[in-house]
Amino acid sequence: MKLSEIISKAVDAITERPVILVPCLVPFILSLIVSISGFFAAFGRGYWGQFAQVRWEAMSPEEAVDMWRAFVPGMATFAIANFVVSIIIWFTAVVAFSMVISMVAAYLEGKEMSLSEAFNSISGYLLILVIASAAITVLKYVGICTLCILTFIMWVFFALVKQGIILDKLGLGDSFSKSWNVAKNNFFDIFLILLLFFVIKIVLGIIPVAGDSLGYLVDAFSVAAVTIFYIDRRG
Repeated sequence: MKLSEIISKAVDAITERPVILVPCLVPFILSLIVSISGFFAAFGRGYWGQFAQVRWEAMSPEEAVDMWRAFVPGMATFAIANFVVSIIIWFTAVVAFSMVISMVAAYLEGKEMSLSEAFNSISGYLLILVIASAAITVLKYVGICTLCILTFIMWVFFALVKQGIILDKLGLGDSFSKSWNVAKNNFFDIFLILLLFFVIKIVLGIIPVAGDSLGYLVDAFSVAAVTIFYIDRRG
C-alpha cells in the first residue's frame, strides 16, 4: 500500500467510524480544561509574578532567604500540580490511542467495534502498554539531552511498539524488537507519516488556548495511519 493510500485509509476509517475518535476526546477535554481555567497560571502567575518584582539587590542576605522561603510552598504546589495533571492526561492518552489501534484494526477487517469492546481488547495489555509508553517517553527525553538525534531515532523506530502489543500480542521486548525491525526497513515512510501529522499539530498549535489540546485529535489520525502501515508492512 502506498503512503498516500495509507493516509487516505486512515482518514476514511475515522470519518466513516467517528467513534474511533471518541477515546481521544478524554485527553483533549482534560487538556482544554487546564488551558481554559488557567489552572497552572492560577498557581504560578501570582508567585512567579511577585518573585520577578522582588528587589533582591536591596535586601540583606537574611531578608532574601526569608523572602525565598515564603515563595517555596507556592512553587512546590505548582510543580506538584503540574506533574500530577500531566501524568493523568498522559495516561488517558495512552489508553485512548491504544483503543484507536484496536478500532482501526477492526475497521480494516470490516468489523464494527464499540468503545467497551475496544477497551476490553486492550485492558489485558494496559500495564505493558503503560510501561512501553513510559519507556519511549524517557528515551525521547534522553534524546533531547543528546542534541535531539536520539529523539529523532526513537520517534521513528519505536512508533509501532503499541501496535505489536495490541495486534500481535507481543511481549515488551518483542514489541520493541518488532517495531525496530519494521522501521529499519521502512524508516523514511514512517518518518513521513509522523512528520505530516507533526506539522499539522504545529499549525494547530498556533490557535490560542485550544491549539495544544487539538493535538490529541490529530494524534488519533496519526495513530490510525501508523496502525494501517503496521498491518500492511509487518510481514
